Amino acid sequence: MIRRVLSQETARKVSGILEGVVSKKGTAEKAAIPGFRVAGKTGTAKKIDEQTGKYSNRKHVSIFVGFVPVNDPKMVILVAIDEPKGVTYGGLIAGPVFSEVGKWALNNMHVQPDLEVASMDTAREARVDNVPATRSNVVRKPIIEETADTESPGASRIFSGQTIRQVLQKGNSLGLAVVIDGTGKAVMQSPDPGTPLEGITSIRVTFRPAV
Repeated sequence: MIRRVLSQETARKVSGILEGVVSKKGTAEKAAIPGFRVAGKTGTAKKIDEQTGKYSNRKHVSIFVGFVPVNDPKMVILVAIDEPKGVTYGGLIAGPVFSEVGKWALNNMHVQPDLEVASMDTAREARVDNVPATRSNVVRKPIIEETADTESPGASRIFSGQTIRQVLQKGNSLGLAVVIDGTGKAVMQSPDPGTPLEGITSIRVTFRPAV
């Protein structure tokens, strides 16, 4: 390292601003990754028309570049979509690609989700549904009865077929740390469905890509 380009304080402030881009009020909500703090910037650029030498009104490059997790970055991903059809905004076109690639990469790198972030998502949705998002006496009850779902044997009705985000939110509402294995939809869990939660602090859920 030759020198520091930005002070820690400036870097922190800019990170906070870029994290706002991926919030519900930002331009790249679709770039969010469940359970992780994401920061980034969208971009939509006009391309040069080779015939006129001027900027084209029909050809664009849609971009989203971001890093994750914000508090301890493990990767930077830049997604550039060349000449997208229809909507051209980077947050709507490139953002979802960042989310999917980042979700897979973080899982492949065994980077654990931030349960505090998942808790905030759960609390937000609970307020909408008027359901308290707290750890109550539900922890003393079984997770749920075993399902007869032939496509996901041994999975619970709560977790079977659910996304990583949904499982993180449900696990957090039960006061459990969720260990993610794989990507896609939930197909299996450990401890087994129906196991009392007394004394259990974590659960491993296996995911497989949807067929």
